[in-house]
Amino acid sequence: MYFRMFLLANLLVILVFIICYGYRFYRSLRPVAEGIERLSRQEPVYLKEKGMTGELAAKLNQTSRLLEDKNQRLRQRDEARTEWISGVSHDIRTPLALIVGYSDRLAEEAELGEEGRNMVSAIRGRVW
Repeated sequence: MYFRMFLLANLLVILVFIICYGYRFYRSLRPVAEGIERLSRQEPVYLKEKGMTGELAAKLNQTSRLLEDKNQRLRQRDEARTEWISGVSHDIRTPLALIVGYSDRLAEEAELGEEGRNMVSAIRGRVW
């Protein structure tokens, strides 16, 4: 009888320990799960690197920093590309405007022959 009570008491103590440590582990995993969720939405993550999941939190923090750096470089690249395209567009539009203006003036010339009109028409057709 004492043996059964001793065994039952030990099982209860073990069960209490399992529940307590399981709950502690669950509590320490909750911020990690939230961090993973934030990473999936491309939000920055900073988790405390302590406790049972400290190493995992450190890896998530490192991943978050790497993603932030990558996103910053992508934004800079996109801005540089946009500025470059804007500059090229301006550099192309200015000479084209001159060509169109001159071709319009040439088209109005009465002395321009049939061949000249065909050339002006070809220029205006290709520019626009």
